[in-house]
Amino acid sequence: MLRGDTVDELVASADTIDADLIVVGSRGHGSFASAVLGSVSRGVALGTERAARSSASGDARFSGRLDR
Repeated sequence: MLRGDTVDELVASADTIDADLIVVGSRGHGSFASAVLGSVSRGVALGTERAARSSASGDARFSGRLDR
């Protein structure tokens, strides 16, 4: 079990094991809720150089690397 900021811990864990891909689930909040609540999947995508994918019910929300 990890403790701390969710995004930071996911990215650090992926770095530790040299993961090829980070996959996170999504509850499917709309853009307003994501702006107010924050988005782990968006944070992971912006916080890593690794490939990242987010899905809700098996549908990809984003896939691949994001250029900074």
